Amino acid sequence: MGDTGPLDSSVFNCVYTSKISTVELTFGHIIMSVEAVVSMKVINGSWPDGFEGVFAAKTASINDMEIRLVMTDDDNKLPLADDGTIKLQRHVICAEIEDGEYLEVLVDAYGDGGQRLNDGLHFRPQERGRLKGTLEVDSCQIEVTVTWSLIKWC
Repeated sequence: MGDTGPLDSSVFNCVYTSKISTVELTFGHIIMSVEAVVSMKVINGSWPDGFEGVFAAKTASINDMEIRLVMTDDDNKLPLADDGTIKLQRHVICAEIEDGEYLEVLVDAYGDGGQRLNDGLHFRPQERGRLKGTLEVDSCQIEVTVTWSLIKWC
């Protein structure tokens, strides 16, 4: 019988160095995973002036590895479409569908004066369907939608 891979979710990290550069490659192997398509939309208020922000996601099974979804631009503005949808740099992530596992969507915002605002949502992975929640950064409310689909396991 052939190698079926790791029995637990894990992260692999390789660093390749040459005379002129270094490349770091990091990837995760998440067993029994489902696909999570994330979308975000500002539904009330506006992003706070002077705040730099980062939106990320992580899974419980690989808790120390955050996947960056988007960050504010050089003017500390959210990249928004006309309808308030946030233009994410990454939409699709995977999460383990075992009991006790979750997908966490986070926002961290840092103000000019050292003020920090953060919020987070936990979503229990599903084989299919859609879940919603709301992140709040000061007076800005952001609706987060996660659409789930099953990945065929080998």
